[in-house]
Amino acid sequence: MKLLLPCLLLFSAYLANGQTKPLVAAKAPLVRNMDDFKKTPQYAKRKAAYDKNSPKPQSKSVKFQDGSKLTITLDKNQPSSPIGDPVKKKVGPEKKESGNGMDCTVNNVTLSATSNSFLNNDYSGTTANIYPGACYTYASLTDGSWKETTGDRYAIMVTTDNPNAATSYVTVQNPNVGTLYAAVAKLFAGMKGPAGTESLTYNVSNAENSSTYNLQIGAAASGYGVDLSNVYTNGNSSSHVHMTIDATKTLFTISTTPPDSGFFKDPKVEATPYLSFIGEVSYGVRILANADITFANETDADVFKGSYSGFGVTVSLKVEYGSDVKSTNTTINGYMIGGPGNQVVAYSLSDLKKQIDEAFAHCTYQNARPIKYKSYSMGGDILNTYSATDQFAERSCQPANGGSPEIQDVIVTFTQGGDGKEAPTQYQLGLFPGLTGSNGQPMFLYTSSGNNYYANNGTATVVLKRNPSYKGKYDEATLQKSGGHLHIYPLNYRPGSVSGIGYDLWQITNVKAIINLTPSPVNPNPQPIGGTNGITWQFNGPNQINLRSDQGTTADFLFNANFGEIGAP
Repeated sequence: MKLLLPCLLLFSAYLANGQTKPLVAAKAPLVRNMDDFKKTPQYAKRKAAYDKNSPKPQSKSVKFQDGSKLTITLDKNQPSSPIGDPVKKKVGPEKKESGNGMDCTVNNVTLSATSNSFLNNDYSGTTANIYPGACYTYASLTDGSWKETTGDRYAIMVTTDNPNAATSYVTVQNPNVGTLYAAVAKLFAGMKGPAGTESLTYNVSNAENSSTYNLQIGAAASGYGVDLSNVYTNGNSSSHVHMTIDATKTLFTISTTPPDSGFFKDPKVEATPYLSFIGEVSYGVRILANADITFANETDADVFKGSYSGFGVTVSLKVEYGSDVKSTNTTINGYMIGGPGNQVVAYSLSDLKKQIDEAFAHCTYQNARPIKYKSYSMGGDILNTYSATDQFAERSCQPANGGSPEIQDVIVTFTQGGDGKEAPTQYQLGLFPGLTGSNGQPMFLYTSSGNNYYANNGTATVVLKRNPSYKGKYDEATLQKSGGHLHIYPLNYRPGSVSGIGYDLWQITNVKAIINLTPSPVNPNPQPIGGTNGITWQFNGPNQINLRSDQGTTADFLFNANFGEIGAP
């Protein structure tokens, strides 16, 4: 993904050189934004005069190199569908597929969205073109050219809703890119104190191709200065998952409204067909990142898609399943608009979340930049975008035949008695199906490497992983047949490692086992088998476990088919 950094430097330039001559004192405005303006007689008058200049919706289609296509329609009429998150629609009959222990349903779907807030993606440095009072035709809003309609103009007023601003409004004579930026800079200069939060959202989605990606990040009305299809060069690889993480923090908004005399002194310019103006700009920080996650196989990728609980609009970036479901490689890149930085490079979802939280925590009034804006027709009606992708295939999978959930790992915690395990002493811990038979291969296995001292009367935790030599299934049903047991192999004491004793004594008073299930599409948030408290064996007083390396003692901790503890040596 080619990254283009925000280039909004005019704020500081105008603050530094004092170019504030176009700004004059005025009475506090009664109409501060377009919501106020629509309640006035001036709105009805403008609507009647200029509605005819934008009679029809304007559409365009963008085809990306990966073959996907996005169609965008810009219109001033009220939307027939709700404004909000993308909506999926099935196209044609669904198809069933099976393999690798999974039953999958494949649907052809389209994605559509309606929005009246255009997010700034900063393609080709668009930040410098977004400011209240700028006038663009519909085409200039969507083709990436940002060719502003110019001419002699009447004075306008820009206002802010930031309660921490020294002045909340500025009147601008002869509005143009320079004088309007100077007005914005003056409002910025008066903003003091800790930055408040106007809104905070995370949007995490699974992008199937370039068209769904651009729809989900709101690129419809921001132009396409960069071809992003190279992000999806592996888009057809079934072992890849492409996530889009879109995080925005809005601090304040600056608005303007049409002056009574109109925007342009030349009525012909004012009557330009399909002319619009930016009436509202929200400032803050936006982090837009792509995560390309590669899995060992298609099944693991499908499990991740179904299990990741963060998809959709949330108040935070949930990353727990990003670490639970094992991937072979994760590549994350992106950029930041506003805030304390620019480029984003992370190597895990947890790392990305840390960077986002850091950027949000250090976003100030002075480093806030345009991240969202609203445009209006010359008649005063807000412009809406209707975006739709062409159809693409979407898969959803679950274990075959309603299969038994797979076990991911086993976490065992030991509580030591008065004599813990010495550091050089090694042992093995296995989980076996059934209540007897510890001579074969365990389902799950932990082998200590030495150099791990278990403190007297302290606790120690180990994780048992799948044993690749085990030939059966790693699922819950295997243990439900006749229960199972943990088996500690003889301690491997190395002579001379425990000074003056000649053997190692390991005393155990408590064992706790938590058997974790692998997240799946049918159960994306699985609870451990037996509950969050796991299976616990108590061995206090005379029942304390005493393992001696010189006597070759072992220990077994048994549980029944209902995963309840049933005994110990």
